Amino acid sequence: VTFTSPNFGWLDSMRKNVGHCKLYMPVWELAELSDAVVMLNLNISYEELVERYQKFGGVPRYCLATDCDFYQQGLDEMEQAIEKIKTFEDVQACFEKSMPKNLVVHRLLHYFPKENPKFATLRFGSDLIGAQIYDRLFVKLAREREKLMHWLEGAGKTSSFYGWLFENLAHEKLFD
Repeated sequence: VTFTSPNFGWLDSMRKNVGHCKLYMPVWELAELSDAVVMLNLNISYEELVERYQKFGGVPRYCLATDCDFYQQGLDEMEQAIEKIKTFEDVQACFEKSMPKNLVVHRLLHYFPKENPKFATLRFGSDLIGAQIYDRLFVKLAREREKLMHWLEGAGKTSSFYGWLFENLAHEKLFD
């Protein structure tokens, strides 16, 4: 049985049977998907394929989908899964396989096999997924910092900490 998505419940059930061997399958590369479009005579332009690949990584069911509704449903489900990530601890839980049941990890993470396909590492399914989660958490962090700065404003003993927070905020604004 091969896996690309982290369905931990099923992986655990496979582990219990000594007759099963767990192997990790890499997601498809863009060149492989492009070849599949040609070989299957799919009506998907290369530009559309690249866009899908950037969103989903190398998941063929979405990258090669010919049903627009199915493709849109995949985008919606991925967005819903990203919206469930609310804290840094949620991201950590996804990678540590200790996430709450409400997180849809298999939409966000993929296994990337090592040289020996019996071992793999977990990564975000695409750069876009990682960037969207980062953006969500960065906005939350910025709000929390603003609250803290407002609370610290004018407090004598904490003025150096307030200054440090303000300086970092100014650097981020200038960098943007």
